[in-house]
Amino acid sequence: IYAICACCKVESKNEGKKNEVFNNYTFRGLGNKGVLPWKCISLDMKYFCAVTTYVNESKYEKLKYKRCKYLNKETVDNVNDMPNSKKLQNVVVMGRTNWESIPKKFKPLSNRINVILSRTLKKEDFDEDVYIINKVEDLIVLLGKLNYYKCFIIGGSVVYQEFLEKKLIKKIYFTRINSTYECDVFFPEINENEYQIISVSDVYTSNNTTLDFIIYKKTNNKMLNEQNCIKGEEKNNDMPLKNDDKDTCHMKKLTEFYKNVDKYKINYENDDDDEEEDDFVYFNFNKEKEEKNKNSIHPNDFQIYNSLKYKYHPEYQYLNIIYDIMMNGNKQSDRTGVGVLSKFGYI
Repeated sequence: IYAICACCKVESKNEGKKNEVFNNYTFRGLGNKGVLPWKCISLDMKYFCAVTTYVNESKYEKLKYKRCKYLNKETVDNVNDMPNSKKLQNVVVMGRTNWESIPKKFKPLSNRINVILSRTLKKEDFDEDVYIINKVEDLIVLLGKLNYYKCFIIGGSVVYQEFLEKKLIKKIYFTRINSTYECDVFFPEINENEYQIISVSDVYTSNNTTLDFIIYKKTNNKMLNEQNCIKGEEKNNDMPLKNDDKDTCHMKKLTEFYKNVDKYKINYENDDDDEEEDDFVYFNFNKEKEEKNKNSIHPNDFQIYNSLKYKYHPEYQYLNIIYDIMMNGNKQSDRTGVGVLSKFGYI
């Protein structure tokens, strides 16, 4: 299971100071008053769509086999309460608030299996083809019955928190939006001992802000801690449970899932090559960005620069940056009224 989110900067006491330190706590803003803190960042939406809709059917049989191993199943059953798409898709899991924030014309999110986590809503409350689950454990059972490529948790804050606390998130696809907005909902703190950054994208400019994309991966040294958590759960299972039989069944299946992830640890780690291939595709979602510049400056204005096929001289490190800023930089006003072009990430 994976998580994907976009977070803006959160105002701190050091805001505006030159010695401000950027860390995992800098970018945590998720929402404000039930909507996104920012109006629209088209590039982030494009990235979100690219990641959550991409599938590689050639890898599916391998993924399916591993999941059956994890769940101690010989075959994967299909869910019968809703038609299963013949096309291989990803699963996106969201809370009720996130679902309600999606414009009606985009519901359900196309080319994805939509799952809504809610303790109050029922299937009868929806006209759209979606799955309704009441708890995290229900998702584990549901995934065991679906044919899908990957499962992405897409929000909101409480949903992220639940899946992180249960150690179910393998990777976090995280967008860092380099602007500060008013926020009242925040992404849970990412424990650096549990997750490490393994990939950082190029810096992009979109809708008057700069942003980049990073990937957090769960560290292997947490396997032992997870095993200890499971042992603790097993001891608790010897005690009388207040939950009904259905809830107990869900917890047993979830515990069994954890056991088998640890049991097949070698296979789990050998997924890295496949994962890297997918991550490479994700990071190349915007290949044409260099072909279309946002500032309407024609390349012919740089005839000498563009006439050189190879630019290895150290001077061109500086000139390459200037060229990129002029073609793709973010326009900002200044006190002179002339304005400036800038791009975050160059030092």
